[in-house]
Amino acid sequence: MKSHFKILDCTFRDGGYYNNWDFDKKIIENYIDSIISSKVDFVEIGFRNFPQNKFLGPFAYSTDNFIKNLPSIDKINVGVMSDASIFLDGSKISNNVKKLYSSKRESPISLVRIATHFKDIEQSRDIIETLKELGYMVGLNLMQSGGKSEQQIENAVKKIAKWNNVDVLYFADSLGNMDEKEVVKITKLIKTNWDKDLGIHTHNNKGQALNNSIAALNNGISWIDGTVSGMGRGAGNASTEDLLREVNKITGSDFMILATGILFGAYGNTWRVNKLNKLGYIYSDSVNAQNYKIALNNYRAKAPITGKEPSTKTKENKYTSSPGVLIDSEGIPTKIKAESSISKEENQENAASKERPKETKKSKNPISDDDSEYASKLKEAKSLLNDELINKADYEKIKKKIIDNL
Repeated sequence: MKSHFKILDCTFRDGGYYNNWDFDKKIIENYIDSIISSKVDFVEIGFRNFPQNKFLGPFAYSTDNFIKNLPSIDKINVGVMSDASIFLDGSKISNNVKKLYSSKRESPISLVRIATHFKDIEQSRDIIETLKELGYMVGLNLMQSGGKSEQQIENAVKKIAKWNNVDVLYFADSLGNMDEKEVVKITKLIKTNWDKDLGIHTHNNKGQALNNSIAALNNGISWIDGTVSGMGRGAGNASTEDLLREVNKITGSDFMILATGILFGAYGNTWRVNKLNKLGYIYSDSVNAQNYKIALNNYRAKAPITGKEPSTKTKENKYTSSPGVLIDSEGIPTKIKAESSISKEENQENAASKERPKETKKSKNPISDDDSEYASKLKEAKSLLNDELINKADYEKIKKKIIDNL
Protein backbone atom coordinates (compact mmCIF):
# COMPACT_ATOMS: atom_id res chain seq x y z
CA MET A 1 0.00 0.00 0.00
CA LYS A 2 2.85 2.34 0.78
CA SER A 3 4.14 2.64 -2.81
CA HIS A 4 0.67 3.08 -4.31
CA PHE A 5 -0.94 5.41 -1.78
CA LYS A 6 -1.23 9.15 -2.54
CA ILE A 7 -2.04 12.23 -0.47
CA LEU A 8 -3.29 15.32 -2.32
CA ASP A 9 -3.31 18.67 -0.54
CA CYS A 10 -5.83 21.19 -1.88
CA THR A 11 -5.43 24.01 0.65
CA PHE A 12 -5.33 26.91 -1.81
CA ARG A 13 -8.19 25.48 -3.85
CA ASP A 14 -10.70 24.53 -1.13
CA GLY A 15 -9.31 26.98 1.42
CA GLY A 16 -9.72 29.77 -1.11
CA TYR A 17 -13.41 29.94 -0.26
CA TYR A 18 -12.32 31.77 2.91
CA ASN A 19 -10.63 34.67 1.15
CA ASN A 20 -11.64 34.66 -2.52
CA TRP A 21 -8.49 32.70 -3.43
CA ASP A 22 -6.31 35.67 -2.51
CA PHE A 23 -3.35 34.47 -0.39
CA ASP A 24 -0.53 36.48 1.13
CA LYS A 25 2.92 36.11 -0.49
CA LYS A 26 4.52 34.91 2.76
CA ILE A 27 1.78 32.31 3.23
CA ILE A 28 2.40 31.04 -0.31
CA GLU A 29 6.13 30.68 0.37
CA ASN A 30 5.58 28.97 3.76
CA TYR A 31 3.07 26.61 2.24
CA ILE A 32 5.20 25.48 -0.71
CA ASP A 33 8.32 25.02 1.45
CA SER A 34 6.37 22.93 3.97
CA ILE A 35 4.66 20.81 1.32
CA ILE A 36 8.03 20.03 -0.27
CA SER A 37 9.38 18.90 3.11
CA SER A 38 6.29 16.83 3.87
CA LYS A 39 6.61 14.65 0.74
CA VAL A 40 2.92 15.14 -0.05
CA ASP A 41 2.38 13.55 -3.46
CA PHE A 42 0.23 16.15 -5.23
CA VAL A 43 -0.82 19.75 -4.64
CA GLU A 44 -4.04 20.99 -6.19
CA ILE A 45 -2.93 24.61 -6.33
CA GLY A 46 -6.33 26.11 -7.14
CA PHE A 47 -9.23 26.25 -9.55
CA ARG A 48 -8.88 26.89 -13.25
CA ASN A 49 -11.76 29.00 -14.41
CA PHE A 50 -12.95 31.46 -17.01
CA PRO A 51 -12.83 35.19 -16.10
CA GLN A 52 -15.51 36.26 -13.61
CA ASN A 53 -17.33 39.58 -13.28
CA LYS A 54 -16.12 40.13 -9.71
CA PHE A 55 -12.73 40.13 -8.00
CA LEU A 56 -11.25 36.71 -7.30
CA GLY A 57 -7.61 36.12 -6.39
CA PRO A 58 -5.12 34.35 -8.66
CA PHE A 59 -5.74 30.87 -7.21
CA ALA A 60 -9.30 31.00 -8.58
CA TYR A 61 -7.77 30.93 -12.07
CA SER A 62 -4.39 29.22 -11.57
CA THR A 63 -3.13 30.02 -15.06
CA ASP A 64 0.02 28.36 -16.35
CA ASN A 65 1.90 31.66 -16.29
CA PHE A 66 0.93 32.36 -12.69
CA ILE A 67 1.91 28.86 -11.54
CA LYS A 68 5.26 28.99 -13.33
CA ASN A 69 6.19 32.08 -11.29
CA LEU A 70 5.44 30.54 -7.88
CA PRO A 71 8.57 29.85 -5.80
CA SER A 72 10.02 26.30 -6.01
CA ILE A 73 6.87 25.08 -7.77
CA ASP A 74 8.94 22.81 -10.01
CA LYS A 75 9.66 20.62 -6.96
CA ILE A 76 5.97 19.72 -6.55
CA ASN A 77 3.53 17.62 -8.57
CA VAL A 78 0.92 20.30 -9.32
CA GLY A 79 -2.72 19.90 -10.24
CA VAL A 80 -5.75 22.13 -10.71
CA MET A 81 -9.51 21.59 -10.63
CA SER A 82 -12.26 22.75 -12.96
CA ASP A 83 -16.00 22.35 -12.47
CA ALA A 84 -17.51 20.43 -15.38
CA SER A 85 -20.36 22.94 -15.62
CA ILE A 86 -18.10 25.75 -16.90
CA PHE A 87 -17.55 23.85 -20.14
CA LEU A 88 -21.21 23.01 -20.70
CA ASP A 89 -22.56 26.19 -22.28
CA GLY A 90 -23.98 24.55 -25.39
CA SER A 91 -20.94 25.09 -27.59
CA LYS A 92 -18.43 22.40 -28.48
CA ILE A 93 -17.00 21.03 -25.24
CA SER A 94 -13.52 20.25 -26.57
CA ASN A 95 -13.11 23.83 -27.82
CA ASN A 96 -14.07 25.19 -24.38
CA VAL A 97 -11.54 22.92 -22.67
CA LYS A 98 -8.77 24.07 -25.00
CA LYS A 99 -9.51 27.70 -24.14
CA LEU A 100 -8.31 26.97 -20.60
CA TYR A 101 -5.83 24.15 -21.08
CA SER A 102 -2.83 23.99 -23.40
CA SER A 103 -0.75 20.91 -24.12
CA LYS A 104 0.82 19.24 -21.08
CA ARG A 105 4.23 19.80 -22.70
CA GLU A 106 3.75 23.56 -22.27
CA SER A 107 2.20 23.47 -18.79
CA PRO A 108 3.62 23.27 -15.24
CA ILE A 109 0.68 21.08 -14.13
CA SER A 110 0.42 17.32 -14.51
CA LEU A 111 -3.00 16.58 -12.98
CA VAL A 112 -6.42 17.99 -13.83
CA ARG A 113 -9.44 17.04 -11.74
CA ILE A 114 -12.94 17.58 -13.04
CA ALA A 115 -15.67 18.01 -10.43
CA THR A 116 -19.07 16.88 -11.67
CA HIS A 117 -22.56 16.39 -10.35
CA PHE A 118 -24.16 13.05 -11.11
CA LYS A 119 -26.49 14.71 -13.63
CA ASP A 120 -23.49 15.93 -15.68
CA ILE A 121 -21.49 12.70 -15.72
CA GLU A 122 -22.28 11.81 -19.33
CA GLN A 123 -21.18 15.22 -20.63
CA SER A 124 -17.99 15.03 -18.58
CA ARG A 125 -16.74 12.30 -20.90
CA ASP A 126 -15.85 14.79 -23.66
CA ILE A 127 -14.05 17.03 -21.14
CA ILE A 128 -11.90 14.16 -19.94
CA GLU A 129 -11.18 12.85 -23.44
CA THR A 130 -9.92 16.29 -24.49
CA LEU A 131 -7.68 16.59 -21.42
CA LYS A 132 -6.23 13.12 -22.08
CA GLU A 133 -5.49 14.13 -25.67
CA LEU A 134 -3.61 17.14 -24.29
CA GLY A 135 -1.47 14.76 -22.21
CA TYR A 136 -2.77 15.24 -18.66
CA MET A 137 -3.40 12.79 -15.87
CA VAL A 138 -7.13 13.19 -15.20
CA GLY A 139 -9.23 12.69 -12.10
CA LEU A 140 -13.04 12.78 -11.89
CA ASN A 141 -14.68 13.87 -8.63
CA LEU A 142 -18.28 12.76 -8.09
CA MET A 143 -19.69 15.61 -6.00
CA GLN A 144 -22.35 15.14 -3.33
CA SER A 145 -22.03 11.36 -3.31
CA GLY A 146 -23.61 11.19 0.13
CA GLY A 147 -27.23 10.09 0.18
CA LYS A 148 -27.14 8.58 -3.31
CA SER A 149 -28.72 5.18 -3.80
CA GLU A 150 -26.60 2.14 -4.49
CA GLN A 151 -28.13 1.97 -7.97
CA GLN A 152 -27.17 5.56 -8.76
CA ILE A 153 -23.57 5.01 -7.72
CA GLU A 154 -23.27 1.65 -9.44
CA ASN A 155 -24.68 2.97 -12.72
CA ALA A 156 -22.39 5.98 -12.65
CA VAL A 157 -19.24 3.97 -11.95
CA LYS A 158 -20.01 1.36 -14.62
CA LYS A 159 -20.53 4.14 -17.17
CA ILE A 160 -17.25 5.87 -16.26
CA ALA A 161 -15.33 2.58 -16.30
CA LYS A 162 -16.40 1.98 -19.92
CA TRP A 163 -14.82 5.28 -21.01
CA ASN A 164 -11.39 3.97 -19.99
CA ASN A 165 -9.97 7.50 -19.75
CA VAL A 166 -10.18 8.41 -16.03
CA ASP A 167 -6.97 7.84 -14.09
CA VAL A 168 -8.38 8.31 -10.58
CA LEU A 169 -12.05 8.34 -9.58
CA TYR A 170 -13.07 10.26 -6.46
CA PHE A 171 -16.26 10.28 -4.45
CA ALA A 172 -16.78 13.50 -2.51
CA ASP A 173 -18.65 14.07 0.73
CA SER A 174 -19.35 17.62 -0.44
CA LEU A 175 -21.91 18.38 2.26
CA GLY A 176 -20.02 16.70 5.07
CA ASN A 177 -23.02 14.56 6.00
CA MET A 178 -21.57 11.05 5.56
CA ASP A 179 -20.74 8.75 8.43
CA GLU A 180 -18.19 5.95 8.51
CA LYS A 181 -20.78 3.31 7.63
CA GLU A 182 -21.81 5.10 4.42
CA VAL A 183 -18.18 5.75 3.45
CA VAL A 184 -17.33 2.06 3.75
CA LYS A 185 -20.46 1.08 1.80
CA ILE A 186 -19.68 3.46 -1.07
CA THR A 187 -16.00 2.47 -1.14
CA LYS A 188 -16.84 -1.23 -1.47
CA LEU A 189 -19.60 -0.55 -4.01
CA ILE A 190 -17.31 1.46 -6.27
CA LYS A 191 -14.45 -1.03 -6.02
CA THR A 192 -16.80 -3.77 -7.22
CA ASN A 193 -17.10 -1.94 -10.53
CA TRP A 194 -13.78 -0.03 -10.65
CA ASP A 195 -10.25 -1.46 -10.76
CA LYS A 196 -8.20 1.75 -11.05
CA ASP A 197 -7.20 4.30 -8.41
CA LEU A 198 -9.99 5.44 -6.09
CA GLY A 199 -9.98 8.53 -3.87
CA ILE A 200 -12.09 10.30 -1.26
CA HIS A 201 -12.61 14.01 -0.54
CA THR A 202 -14.22 14.71 2.84
CA HIS A 203 -15.77 17.69 4.59
CA ASN A 204 -16.01 18.21 8.33
CA ASN A 205 -19.59 19.41 8.94
CA LYS A 206 -20.17 16.56 11.40
CA GLY A 207 -16.59 16.43 12.65
CA GLN A 208 -16.00 13.17 10.76
CA ALA A 209 -13.66 14.24 7.93
CA LEU A 210 -10.58 12.49 9.36
CA ASN A 211 -12.46 9.39 10.55
CA ASN A 212 -14.17 9.00 7.19
CA SER A 213 -10.89 9.38 5.32
CA ILE A 214 -9.21 6.71 7.45
CA ALA A 215 -12.22 4.39 7.09
CA ALA A 216 -11.93 4.69 3.30
CA LEU A 217 -8.19 4.05 3.47
CA ASN A 218 -8.72 0.90 5.52
CA ASN A 219 -11.15 -0.35 2.88
CA GLY A 220 -8.94 0.06 -0.16
CA ILE A 221 -8.97 3.63 -1.46
CA SER A 222 -5.59 4.87 -2.70
CA TRP A 223 -5.94 8.71 -2.76
CA ILE A 224 -6.95 11.01 0.13
CA ASP A 225 -7.43 14.79 0.09
CA GLY A 226 -6.52 17.15 2.90
CA THR A 227 -6.00 20.84 3.57
CA VAL A 228 -3.64 22.57 6.00
CA SER A 229 -5.47 23.26 9.27
CA GLY A 230 -8.52 21.70 7.61
CA MET A 231 -9.38 25.03 5.97
CA GLY A 232 -11.99 24.55 3.26
CA ARG A 233 -15.49 25.35 2.15
CA GLY A 234 -18.15 25.34 4.85
CA ALA A 235 -16.87 23.55 7.94
CA GLY A 236 -13.61 22.63 6.23
CA ASN A 237 -11.85 19.41 5.24
CA ALA A 238 -9.71 16.71 6.78
CA SER A 239 -6.56 18.30 8.16
CA THR A 240 -3.45 17.41 6.16
CA GLU A 241 -1.41 17.51 9.37
CA ASP A 242 -3.63 14.83 10.95
CA LEU A 243 -3.82 12.78 7.75
CA LEU A 244 -0.05 12.54 7.42
CA ARG A 245 0.28 11.35 11.00
CA GLU A 246 -2.44 8.70 10.66
CA VAL A 247 -1.36 7.50 7.23
CA ASN A 248 2.19 6.96 8.48
CA LYS A 249 0.83 4.73 11.23
CA ILE A 250 -1.43 2.71 8.96
CA THR A 251 0.64 2.35 5.80
CA GLY A 252 4.22 2.64 7.01
CA SER A 253 4.69 5.72 4.83
CA ASP A 254 7.36 8.28 5.68
CA PHE A 255 5.50 11.56 5.19
CA MET A 256 7.04 14.42 7.17
CA ILE A 257 4.48 15.73 9.67
CA LEU A 258 3.56 19.37 9.11
CA ALA A 259 3.77 21.73 12.05
CA THR A 260 0.42 23.17 13.10
CA GLY A 261 0.10 26.77 11.97
CA ILE A 262 2.64 26.57 9.12
CA LEU A 263 0.51 28.82 6.96
CA PHE A 264 -0.32 31.56 9.38
CA GLY A 265 2.25 31.86 12.16
CA ALA A 266 3.25 35.51 12.62
CA TYR A 267 1.31 36.36 9.50
CA GLY A 268 -2.05 35.30 10.89
CA ASN A 269 -2.95 38.99 11.11
CA THR A 270 -3.41 39.37 7.37
CA TRP A 271 -5.11 42.41 5.90
CA ARG A 272 -8.58 40.84 5.86
CA VAL A 273 -8.31 39.72 9.49
CA ASN A 274 -7.12 43.22 10.41
CA LYS A 275 -10.22 44.70 8.82
CA LEU A 276 -12.50 42.38 10.76
CA ASN A 277 -10.68 43.06 14.02
CA LYS A 278 -10.84 46.84 13.56
CA LEU A 279 -14.52 46.94 12.72
CA GLY A 280 -15.76 44.17 14.98
CA TYR A 281 -17.26 41.12 13.30
CA ILE A 282 -21.04 41.13 12.96
CA TYR A 283 -22.64 37.78 12.16
CA SER A 284 -23.94 37.43 8.62
CA ASP A 285 -26.22 34.94 6.91
CA SER A 286 -24.09 35.19 3.78
CA VAL A 287 -21.99 32.10 2.99
CA ASN A 288 -18.71 34.00 2.56
CA ALA A 289 -19.01 35.73 5.91
CA GLN A 290 -19.90 32.49 7.70
CA ASN A 291 -16.88 30.78 6.18
CA TYR A 292 -14.63 33.66 7.10
CA LYS A 293 -15.80 33.57 10.69
CA ILE A 294 -14.75 29.91 10.80
CA ALA A 295 -11.41 30.82 9.24
CA LEU A 296 -10.84 33.59 11.76
CA ASN A 297 -11.55 31.21 14.64
CA ASN A 298 -9.12 28.69 13.18
CA TYR A 299 -6.42 31.35 12.85
CA ARG A 300 -6.83 32.36 16.49
CA ALA A 301 -7.01 28.80 17.80
CA LYS A 302 -4.06 27.36 15.88
CA ALA A 303 -1.84 30.36 15.27
CA PRO A 304 -2.17 32.91 18.10
CA ILE A 305 -1.96 36.47 16.85
CA THR A 306 1.49 37.92 17.52
CA GLY A 307 0.66 41.55 16.96
CA LYS A 308 2.95 41.71 13.94
CA GLU A 309 1.11 43.42 11.14
CA PRO A 310 1.97 43.31 7.44
CA SER A 311 3.99 46.20 6.09
CA THR A 312 1.97 49.04 4.60
CA LYS A 313 4.63 49.57 1.94
CA THR A 314 3.37 48.42 -1.43
CA LYS A 315 5.81 47.07 -3.95
CA GLU A 316 5.21 45.22 -7.17
CA ASN A 317 6.26 41.60 -7.43
CA LYS A 318 5.87 38.59 -9.66
CA TYR A 319 2.57 37.37 -8.22
CA THR A 320 -0.03 38.45 -10.74
CA SER A 321 -3.60 37.26 -10.67
CA SER A 322 -5.55 36.44 -13.75
CA PRO A 323 -7.18 38.21 -15.35
CA GLY A 324 -5.39 41.54 -14.90
CA VAL A 325 -5.27 42.15 -11.14
CA LEU A 326 -1.89 42.78 -9.52
CA ILE A 327 -1.06 41.26 -6.15
CA ASP A 328 1.56 43.20 -4.18
CA SER A 329 4.24 41.79 -1.88
CA GLU A 330 1.71 41.49 0.95
CA GLY A 331 -0.65 39.45 -1.23
CA ILE A 332 -3.11 42.36 -1.38
CA PRO A 333 -4.88 43.06 -4.68
CA THR A 334 -3.82 46.58 -5.63
CA LYS A 335 -7.30 47.57 -6.78
CA ILE A 336 -8.85 46.65 -3.46
CA LYS A 337 -5.97 48.00 -1.43
CA ALA A 338 -6.46 51.36 -3.11
CA GLU A 339 -10.05 51.36 -1.89
CA SER A 340 -9.33 50.19 1.65
CA SER A 341 -6.07 51.94 2.53
CA ILE A 342 -6.19 54.61 5.22
CA SER A 343 -3.96 57.59 4.57
CA LYS A 344 -1.28 58.69 7.00
CA GLU A 345 -3.15 61.95 7.56
CA GLU A 346 -6.34 60.04 8.42
CA ASN A 347 -4.47 57.83 10.90
CA GLN A 348 -2.99 60.91 12.55
CA GLU A 349 -6.43 62.49 12.73
CA ASN A 350 -7.82 59.28 14.26
CA ALA A 351 -5.05 59.26 16.90
CA ALA A 352 -5.67 62.91 17.73
CA SER A 353 -9.41 62.33 18.05
CA LYS A 354 -8.81 59.53 20.57
CA GLU A 355 -6.81 61.88 22.78
CA ARG A 356 -9.62 64.44 22.96
CA PRO A 357 -11.87 64.06 26.02
CA LYS A 358 -15.17 62.37 25.29
CA GLU A 359 -18.28 64.46 25.40
CA THR A 360 -20.71 63.59 28.13
CA LYS A 361 -23.60 63.98 25.73
CA LYS A 362 -23.61 62.80 22.15
CA SER A 363 -24.15 65.40 19.51
CA LYS A 364 -27.47 65.19 17.75
CA ASN A 365 -26.01 66.74 14.63
CA PRO A 366 -25.86 64.34 11.68
CA ILE A 367 -22.36 63.00 10.96
CA SER A 368 -20.88 64.17 7.71
CA ASP A 369 -19.28 61.68 5.31
CA ASP A 370 -16.25 63.97 5.49
CA ASP A 371 -15.75 63.35 9.22
CA SER A 372 -12.26 61.80 9.26
CA GLU A 373 -12.83 59.03 11.83
CA TYR A 374 -16.20 58.11 10.40
CA ALA A 375 -14.95 58.22 6.81
CA SER A 376 -11.89 56.05 7.45
CA LYS A 377 -13.89 53.34 9.23
CA LEU A 378 -16.58 53.49 6.59
CA LYS A 379 -13.93 52.83 3.92
CA GLU A 380 -12.95 49.65 5.74
CA ALA A 381 -16.58 48.51 5.91
CA LYS A 382 -17.09 49.24 2.23
CA SER A 383 -14.05 47.20 1.31
CA LEU A 384 -15.46 44.21 3.23
CA LEU A 385 -18.72 44.65 1.36
CA ASN A 386 -16.89 44.83 -1.95
CA ASP A 387 -14.98 41.66 -1.09
CA GLU A 388 -18.31 39.91 -0.29
CA LEU A 389 -17.13 39.13 3.25
CA ILE A 390 -20.26 40.83 4.54
CA ASN A 391 -23.63 41.49 2.96
CA LYS A 392 -25.54 44.77 2.59
CA ALA A 393 -27.47 44.29 5.83
CA ASP A 394 -24.23 43.76 7.77
CA TYR A 395 -22.75 46.86 6.16
CA GLU A 396 -25.64 48.96 7.45
CA LYS A 397 -25.23 47.47 10.94
CA ILE A 398 -21.52 48.27 10.97
CA LYS A 399 -22.25 51.78 9.72
CA LYS A 400 -24.69 52.32 12.60
CA LYS A 401 -22.21 50.85 15.10
CA ILE A 402 -19.50 53.25 13.90
CA ILE A 403 -21.83 56.23 14.34
CA ASP A 404 -22.97 55.08 17.80
CA ASN A 405 -19.37 54.72 19.00
CA LEU A 406 -18.19 58.12 17.79
